Amino acid sequence: MMQKEKLLSIANGQKQIIQSSVVIAVLGDLEANKNTEIVYDAAVEAGLIPNEVRDRLAAQIADYYQDPQFARDSAFSNAGLFAMQLMLTAKALGYDTCPMVGYNQEQFVKSFNVPARYAPVMLICVGLAAKAGRPSNRLPLGQFAVFNPF
Repeated sequence: MMQKEKLLSIANGQKQIIQSSVVIAVLGDLEANKNTEIVYDAAVEAGLIPNEVRDRLAAQIADYYQDPQFARDSAFSNAGLFAMQLMLTAKALGYDTCPMVGYNQEQFVKSFNVPARYAPVMLICVGLAAKAGRPSNRLPLGQFAVFNPF
């Protein structure tokens, strides 16, 4: 069975899974703090930050990640930022995307052997649209954005 066919049932039969050119699973890293040495060591080596700054930042991040809720919130925030950049880049290159959160995340983790370190955030189908997507409505900006203090 092809991976996309396996994913189709997990995604409740949503046809864009098999009709798209590729499906990207966006996962949030619940242990992203373990990457700080790699990131900040490279910054030190490149002369972008001194050792003291690397040490201070790594210590702060390690402290924040002691809280599982912070780790989860950060994983989803970082994954969301990545997903939006991926979708904007795909559009700039002439591709269409479809973010999907309507799938069985537990079954996805089990079927694709996702390590516990990662939390499924969304699937993104990428390809060339066969036809224009249907229009959608959004809430007015004033309904969810506050421009002055509460």
